[in-house]
Amino acid sequence: MIPFISLRLFLLAYILVRKLVFNVKIVFCGEGGVGKSSILHRFFNNEFIENMSLTRGFGFYYRILNLDRFVTKITYWDLGGQEQFDEMTKNSQLLNRTLATVFVFDVSRISTIKGIHVWSKIIPLNRAPIKVLVGNKIDLISNISSTENILKPLAIDLGVQKYFLTSAATGFGIKALFEYIDEKIVSLIRSILSVYERKMPSKVIS
Repeated sequence: MIPFISLRLFLLAYILVRKLVFNVKIVFCGEGGVGKSSILHRFFNNEFIENMSLTRGFGFYYRILNLDRFVTKITYWDLGGQEQFDEMTKNSQLLNRTLATVFVFDVSRISTIKGIHVWSKIIPLNRAPIKVLVGNKIDLISNISSTENILKPLAIDLGVQKYFLTSAATGFGIKALFEYIDEKIVSLIRSILSVYERKMPSKVIS
């Protein structure tokens, strides 16, 4: 029988020779007008547009993390929250293979939390290991402590690992949000690579 290299051994050899490329999907969801597009625009362009137009269906941002052993190509999906785009954006098949889900609501309009509960039933949460809750527009309220009292039980209910208070208008909390997501993505990929390395067979299978 002709010897062959197992898939795991091939994967490890590939890792040693060249960098692996991981494609990652991150979804920002929530009701229309909560500031999903503004959060992404603030992070990528470091500016705030007062009257940003509503996202029609989907919006996309792209970014590459070039690390020592692998490259991560990240696509940020900005999902339109308006009802007229429901049929397009709430297609569960399009949302498959989501690595991270960012639920966004407007802290100055507590009623927008309802949209988060709707999205939590659509996006396959059990397949998205990284889940974050964001209360945006913190610059429009004066009582932050009362907002945190709402965030904590909501985060537990959704099963999210962490929540953030942000302001796309001032930039508050934006950097911390994306740094956290980056750290979780890198940690998850490294753990996957570590598992393959530990399971590498000690000899070529024949």
